[in-house]
Amino acid sequence: RGGVLGTAPETDLVALRVFSGEEGASGDTLAALVYAAKVGCDAANLSLGYPLPYVYPDEYPELLEIAEMYDRAVEYAREREMVVVNSAGNDALDMSPENVLSLPTEVPGVFGVSATGPVGFLWDDEPPIEEFALHPRKLREEPSQPAVYTNYGHGVDVSAAGGNYDPEALAEAEDGDDDNPEWYYDLVFSTVFETAEDGAKSADYGWKAGTSMAAPQVTGAVALVRSLR
Repeated sequence: RGGVLGTAPETDLVALRVFSGEEGASGDTLAALVYAAKVGCDAANLSLGYPLPYVYPDEYPELLEIAEMYDRAVEYAREREMVVVNSAGNDALDMSPENVLSLPTEVPGVFGVSATGPVGFLWDDEPPIEEFALHPRKLREEPSQPAVYTNYGHGVDVSAAGGNYDPEALAEAEDGDDDNPEWYYDLVFSTVFETAEDGAKSADYGWKAGTSMAAPQVTGAVALVRSLR
């Protein structure tokens, strides 16, 4: 029958679109945040940045004004007890230097989420998966290891599982080397869409990795706790 496992089954989802095709504007995101808080949402999950995923304010001073608008929108959300969560980005970037500004991750009150993940899960594919899940003794990196791609530093408040990969294994796979076809087991199995030759899209399942896979787990945990109140 299909479907996915959820974190907070008794909650309602409020989907707010902030992109038109491949483009979007900060005003759309700000409006969505304010609307979500106004209608009583307990948590908001964002997976975006302006621009993607960070900026240098010395080169774009006008973006400091956008940071101020984000600050006001998030403060409005906090006044209404809505938790705002955003993915930290996937450029392996240290966001601590003052000349780097990541929006909205570094806005006060936003929970920035980095990604962690294992390396080596079921690479040999020999033991039964049930046994491996109980005794993951062959991992090269533990599930709590920061992912190779994740942004880090200032603005990151918490980490969650977002999938990981070994760069050498990925490069070999892209070159057609099948010595390690199981490298993608370190990613997150999730929902994707397939595009047919005529452009039609259909729902499917596939492997992904990114802070965009990590942030929803934090948002879901917030929703679960709030649903118990």
